Amino acid sequence: MPLQGKSEFRNRNHQLYFDRHWLFSNYGRNGARHAEVMAENNNPNKWRGRIVRYAPLLLWTAVIFVLSSYHGSMSETSRFIRPILRFLFPSASEELLFFYHGFIRKCAHFAEYAVLAFLSSQAFSNSSTHAWRKYWGLFSLALVFSIAVIDESKQSLDSSRTASVWDVLLDVCGGSAAIFIFFLFKFRTRKKRDR
Repeated sequence: MPLQGKSEFRNRNHQLYFDRHWLFSNYGRNGARHAEVMAENNNPNKWRGRIVRYAPLLLWTAVIFVLSSYHGSMSETSRFIRPILRFLFPSASEELLFFYHGFIRKCAHFAEYAVLAFLSSQAFSNSSTHAWRKYWGLFSLALVFSIAVIDESKQSLDSSRTASVWDVLLDVCGGSAAIFIFFLFKFRTRKKRDR
């Protein structure tokens, strides 16, 4: 680090020390904590970290809402799923193909909310906010449930879609499975680090 850079860094640290000392002496512990939070929030690396953490979660939520529109309806997905099923099962009846198509769609529900839960677990468990980091599993599950309810409510307003409480339950099951797997992975990683 150049000499000028070192002196600027030292001056900034001294200023932060005096700000904390002044706030602590005048406003107690809360004032000192306020100075620390202000210094952390002005750090450009922290904002970059937040964008990296939350951007995939926001993008995936947008994907879920696009898929809950007409673009994710059974008539739309049958345009590419039906030919594949017909190729794989040429002698299958229409009823059986319809059943397979419905099953694939339910698996997609489970998977898309598992991905949402994984991304939210990743974001919340590495959050700079202590409560989010401590209770990342609960916040992730609450987010999955909220998005599932909003998704199904949105579908109830679209004539090409059907809303179902069972889909919300399936979405929450997918999210819960991903959160549990994430917890096991995190627990195992922590155990290895502690050895």
